[in-house]
Amino acid sequence: MSKKSIAKKLFWNIAESSGDFHPSGEEYEEARKKRDEAESKLIAILPEGGMKIFEEFMEAAGHVEALEQEEIYSQGFYFGLQLTAEAYTKNKNSVAK
Repeated sequence: MSKKSIAKKLFWNIAESSGDFHPSGEEYEEARKKRDEAESKLIAILPEGGMKIFEEFMEAAGHVEALEQEEIYSQGFYFGLQLTAEAYTKNKNSVAK
């Protein structure tokens, strides 16, 4: 792994050590089911040689998604820290003790 920010290292350590993270609930399950059905239909109609291109596409798309998720995680982490710092430094006298 290249030298990265601590937030990005946290993201990858959590993702690698704890398995997949995904939403729970009926909406997610329904969306996942529709995606899986559409993928199955697409695979069924791919011409000869199409499966290799599809696999390459899925691998590239997965890599892009992982990088996007890493950035979302990092930005959310930084936002939370900034919010905490601002709340602490601007409201020192109003925080319950």
